[in-house]
Amino acid sequence: MQPMAFPFSVSIDGPYFLPRILPVKNRVARSLAAAFCAALIGLVFLAAAADGVADEPAGEGLAGSGIALVPKDAAFVSATLRLREQYDRFVKSNAFAALKKLPAVARGFEAFEEQQTQPGSPLSIAATFMELPENQQAVELLKDMFSNDTFLYGDPSCVTLVELIVKIQRAQQTANILSLARGQSALDGIDLELLNEQPVEEEMEDDGAASPVANKHIHQVRLRATDADEQLSPQQITTQLLLKTLAENSDSIVVPDLVWGFKTTQIDAAKSQLKRVEVLGKLLIQAMPELADSLERKKVAGGEVVTFTSAAFDSNLFSSWVELARAEAEGFDAEQVDKVVDAIGSLKIVVALGIIGDRVVLSVGDSIDHLEKLGSEKQSLLATKPFAPLREQSTNPLTAISYVSEPLRKALAASADDIEQLANLADTLAEAADLPEGAAAQARINLKQVASGYRKRLPVLGAWMAFSFLSEQGYEGYAWDWSKNLPSDGSKPLTLLEHAGGSPLGAVVVRTKNDPSQFEDFVAWTDMGWSFFQKYLLPKSDGEFQESFDAIDEHLAPLGVQFVDILRTKILPSLADNQLGFVLDAESKSRRPHRDLPSSAEPLPLIGPAIVLGLADAKLFREGLSDLFSLIAVDLLEKVREVWPGAIPEGYDVPEPTKSKIAEGTAWSFAIPDSGLDEQVQPSIAVGNTAVVFSFLPQQSERLLKKAPFKTGSPFLQVEKPLAGAAAFDFVRLFDALEPWVVYVARYGCVQQRDGSVDPDTELNADAENEQATDVLKQTAVVFKVLKSLRTVAASMATKPDATVTHWKSVIRDLPAAK
Repeated sequence: MQPMAFPFSVSIDGPYFLPRILPVKNRVARSLAAAFCAALIGLVFLAAAADGVADEPAGEGLAGSGIALVPKDAAFVSATLRLREQYDRFVKSNAFAALKKLPAVARGFEAFEEQQTQPGSPLSIAATFMELPENQQAVELLKDMFSNDTFLYGDPSCVTLVELIVKIQRAQQTANILSLARGQSALDGIDLELLNEQPVEEEMEDDGAASPVANKHIHQVRLRATDADEQLSPQQITTQLLLKTLAENSDSIVVPDLVWGFKTTQIDAAKSQLKRVEVLGKLLIQAMPELADSLERKKVAGGEVVTFTSAAFDSNLFSSWVELARAEAEGFDAEQVDKVVDAIGSLKIVVALGIIGDRVVLSVGDSIDHLEKLGSEKQSLLATKPFAPLREQSTNPLTAISYVSEPLRKALAASADDIEQLANLADTLAEAADLPEGAAAQARINLKQVASGYRKRLPVLGAWMAFSFLSEQGYEGYAWDWSKNLPSDGSKPLTLLEHAGGSPLGAVVVRTKNDPSQFEDFVAWTDMGWSFFQKYLLPKSDGEFQESFDAIDEHLAPLGVQFVDILRTKILPSLADNQLGFVLDAESKSRRPHRDLPSSAEPLPLIGPAIVLGLADAKLFREGLSDLFSLIAVDLLEKVREVWPGAIPEGYDVPEPTKSKIAEGTAWSFAIPDSGLDEQVQPSIAVGNTAVVFSFLPQQSERLLKKAPFKTGSPFLQVEKPLAGAAAFDFVRLFDALEPWVVYVARYGCVQQRDGSVDPDTELNADAENEQATDVLKQTAVVFKVLKSLRTVAASMATKPDATVTHWKSVIRDLPAAK
């Protein structure tokens, strides 16, 4: 069988900055990035095809690539190469041929062709439109532009805009906090004190790739409440905070400069189509006198572009907005209002389309000045330190390159500024909440301490660069991260991989640095919050609540102290190995997963997740586990009965787990008889000498506790070497585990449709299928075969003196040729 290659390059970190251009919370950003990557992976599964790796085109290489044209101060870059080559391999593959033969796909192609010949249909109109030679030329040009080498980059103005959005978001959060503290009541007016503290930036030791000075004109507005005379509503507070933030950063209200570049071999066609665009633009402008001077042809960077210049906002709409804004801001600083309005009103958008060298270039920004930096060898991003690893791999057939500058990463990252902002607002918040004297000072001390501890653990972000290329078996790639103060520890081999079951569906193992002070800081912060609540907030509550709280403090708080002590003295020291793993396998099977469901004629794989932790002291962990169970199952139950009599039925005790001695240690399982699930499904813990396993299948826990050489992703993963992390997924076995469930659900649906309900005592076999379901399942089997062209994906993460390097590889094989 022949190896295949993706037509898309997927990197977990690669394109993540695109959906994160807006400063959202990290959890949301990661969810969006995960969804984005999942969508791409879905496309990749369907697009696997290759006949081997092509040689580098003659005369080409990094020096002639689009990435060499990008200036060194770029905020981000995303480049795609060899797209046409990869597409051709896909459509010529046996996998694609198998998909085309499916009846459903064939019917889709037939319907498409029918629409093309039906008079008046959109496809028919498009087909007629394409009969014109100039339109055919335009389509061929577009195909050529996307075939070989495309790039998108943003200049430092992108960082400026992102930082401004972060400041606006922070002002909005501050307004919300003030409103919550006061409710809907009016709040004493506040002024914002501008603190000119600038965070210290660490520059990379190179020739200045995206140096931190890009944001030198951004004011680090930290909001500190000071006295003012008037009373303001929550809405007015929000308006004032946003207005002041925008006014202090009016120079940062910009249109970011973005540039797309497309390599073409059809320069004459590009010139002809550019002329068409220019003529069409002039015809449209003739009907709008106000745009008479907006279209121009200009020379830039040794090429020519056609530019269209316009105000960022429609003049009529902007005038209406200005009137509304002034009405909303009545009573506020008129000078600040004018400053913001002038900054927004002066924005211009310049769209440029043209030809520079062998590239069709599309630019959007406030001018075309940034295009002058294109193609300068001395100022090329490719010559900077972050791209040194790429230069070393330049002979490989590259398919994608991604880059995020240090300033952009810092602009998008979490920071301690939000916590420090709360500290600056302590006096106002205490007054708004009518807290006793001394509360503000104590809150300020506590929050400053929390911010300090949080800040010292944050990564010192650096530049990030990734690239991928075609390999003999599929795709391969690297991601380099020059951040410092990362929690990963790559000083030793990941021995926990021996507890992944040998050949699981998938496994991820990482090792972090051991930092006991982190737990102590968390405990100290919790104690500070508890003490603050007792001293300043509790006295403001009613007598009934205080009485309930006193009972909780007397009976339950001591259990919290014991819980922390068990973690501190036993659990955490026993886990000082600091290895954490996630394993997915499907070795266990069931014919009837739930008592309310019918049984299956074929065994259904139970896809079971498990968490594996490395142990430094197994005896100490067992002691801590025993203490925790006693604390929760005995002491906590007793104290809850004392505080809330009748809350727990008399005579009820937490069931003891089933303890069993296994070959590699001891296992405990917790039966859940009322759940209706297969008896195999029981939360379990298995403890051995070097690892502990948590899973929902006791057989899985026992299996993972036994050491076995890790085979998934081998021989690519060199597990004997020091690594900070490793991951591998066997997609063939994953799809093999999913396919029986698809058949089971289809058969269940057939019986449900035929009888109106499904008897749990029946068995679902092939006789349950109707003709339509049988046909669909046959086609589904073909789809699963195609999906299994993606064999495995593996990745390892290693730490170097100045960077963290992730190396990944995929194995893809085409289907055998149809007989």
